[in-house]
Amino acid sequence: MEVARREGLIAKGAVRLELDHYLEVLVRQPGAFPGSTALGQVRSAVRFTPVHDAWWAQPTKIHGEREDPRALIEVLLLGRHMPHE
Repeated sequence: MEVARREGLIAKGAVRLELDHYLEVLVRQPGAFPGSTALGQVRSAVRFTPVHDAWWAQPTKIHGEREDPRALIEVLLLGRHMPHE
């Protein structure tokens, strides 16, 4: 029985963080989300899509740059229980 599968890392000592593993902490501390290493990694792997960016940008446009990303984090948490479509 296969439990998990991960892509290998090329660089010795490299670390890959899974954003999903940090969502519970980030929903309690949403200010840490924009600069998080895990978010940077999913952005560079193009797994944080334009749809995600649009979801985040809309409240920022309405409420200003200080809008916290809690709503986006909660949507990402919903992804654990709902199909992507």
